[in-house]
Amino acid sequence: MVFLIILAALFAERYLLEQEEFRQHRWFQDYCRWFRHLPLANWISESRFAILGLLFLPLSLLLIVQSWSVNTFTGIPEWILSFCILLLTLGPRDIEHQVTNFIDARDHGSSERAARIAAEIMRREVTEEEPELSIRVSESVVEQANNRLMAVIFWFVILGPFGAVLYRLTCLAESYSRVEDAPGQINQQAFHLLHILNWVPARMLAATYALVGNFDNVLLAWRHWSEEARTNYSSDAQGLLTLTGSAAINHTPKETMPQVAADLPPLVEDALGLVLRSLSIWVMLLAVIQVVAWL
Repeated sequence: MVFLIILAALFAERYLLEQEEFRQHRWFQDYCRWFRHLPLANWISESRFAILGLLFLPLSLLLIVQSWSVNTFTGIPEWILSFCILLLTLGPRDIEHQVTNFIDARDHGSSERAARIAAEIMRREVTEEEPELSIRVSESVVEQANNRLMAVIFWFVILGPFGAVLYRLTCLAESYSRVEDAPGQINQQAFHLLHILNWVPARMLAATYALVGNFDNVLLAWRHWSEEARTNYSSDAQGLLTLTGSAAINHTPKETMPQVAADLPPLVEDALGLVLRSLSIWVMLLAVIQVVAWL
């Protein structure tokens, strides 16, 4: 049943694009502001378990609802809840749709629209111009496939809806704490918890890149993933996936940049194809596991 729920959520995520606003999770910012005004908020924020204190209430409510759904109407509400939770924790935007729009805008000379879409993909302000912009977008695509899709699916398989919500809320807490000057230890603890949650799925995704991309290049990039390289990226998962994903499509970050966009290989298209092939591998693997479980 887990496989069918994942398949249905991926289908809905791709074809119900008008529902993406529900996945922006703006409620979490309001919740964090409310949390900061609680009587014990400062004490919790300075404790060793500040991030768990922040996430305790939404995760507890989820467990209560999930416990009720398991024992109601032969578990059908649990399947519906699982589908809704997974759909809401993916994204928040469909990466294929965004990349396709970026390519269309870039190829038709709409630089402002391309820059706006690129900023949404990379989640930062865009200062680059072509051909550097396409290179940075391709690097972001192979990295963001983890926190948008793969890690959410991984933790959903391991821990069910609780795992998917835990991962998404940790991402939101880490992002929110960077821009809102979060009190106490929340920012640092959210970063470390996200590192823990990303460690296994990021390496599984990097291994998948090797299988569906340039195997030798990925192994070489992974082998040279050193402490010096880690200082160039904001997180372990970002650096590993950027290097291995780029290597899988025959690009290295230190490669000489072409002078004109026309001389640039189709890196963005190749990055999207790499992600979609990797997702297909994961889905097929889950299907095999589900069939074995049924037998």
